[in-house]
Amino acid sequence: MKRPRRTSTDVRELLLRAARDEFLAKGYAGATTKAIAARAEVSETVIFNQFQDKPGLFTAAFVAPFAEVVTEYLEARNDVARSSPQQRVERFVDHLSRLAREYRPILISAIAQRLDGTAPPTDDLLDHVSAELQKVLGLGELTEIPGVRPVGPATRASAAAMVLGMALLDDLIFPRDTRRPSDSKLAAEMTTTILCRLRAPG
Repeated sequence: MKRPRRTSTDVRELLLRAARDEFLAKGYAGATTKAIAARAEVSETVIFNQFQDKPGLFTAAFVAPFAEVVTEYLEARNDVARSSPQQRVERFVDHLSRLAREYRPILISAIAQRLDGTAPPTDDLLDHVSAELQKVLGLGELTEIPGVRPVGPATRASAAAMVLGMALLDDLIFPRDTRRPSDSKLAAEMTTTILCRLRAPG
């Protein structure tokens, strides 16, 4: 039976899904564009046409989801009629936590490569994810956030570090022989902690 013709959007989504599966299973070095194309049941040439090369596909597969979280947060942060400060923080904590847990193996691998000196000298995964997070964290002075006091970069960095650390270092924080709080309980605690700091006097 002849397979229905797939749209370019369908093919792109198939490739991104196949790339995430392949990179998570084999790491950046072990994954190949040939294997990714086979997973998606497309020609390897399609990858090069849509993403140029393996680094381009890797960036699209793993950095774009973080960029989407950042974009949504920034839009909601600046639209006070759309949501309350608590709802915005809850959304940010939930989405960033889920992304970090989902991509935990590849993020930890990227961190390890950076630490042991085997990461690419420029343009690696951590550079891209950090660039997206900096849109929220900021490198400059105080940022006015509707509904709370002005927030400095150290406060924003601490909040992101808490969320990412909880997701990436779960095994260190909660040993196997201890009872681990639920994800929803941890998210609620982190949201409360961030809101308390945001609402505290300067």
